[in-house]
Amino acid sequence: MGRTNQNLKTRLLQHHNSISLSLKQNTKPEDFMSALLEHIFNFTNHFILFENDSLISRDQGLKQIFREIIEIEKISSRIIP
Repeated sequence: MGRTNQNLKTRLLQHHNSISLSLKQNTKPEDFMSALLEHIFNFTNHFILFENDSLISRDQGLKQIFREIIEIEKISSRIIP
């Protein structure tokens, strides 16, 4: 999910590097630069499987926002509190 208009592999590498750097530097949560990093910090039993990535949609603009909402809802409905 996101709006950087970057190649998927490039963006995933950025996320991976950001996570690694934050862990090495023991970054405080208020200094996190991405929602993914914040999620990993808040849900320590969740793991990001970078090797299993896939592009869900190439939608942009308003269509992308709605696509993100749909995908988040699909995932949320599978999560048991």
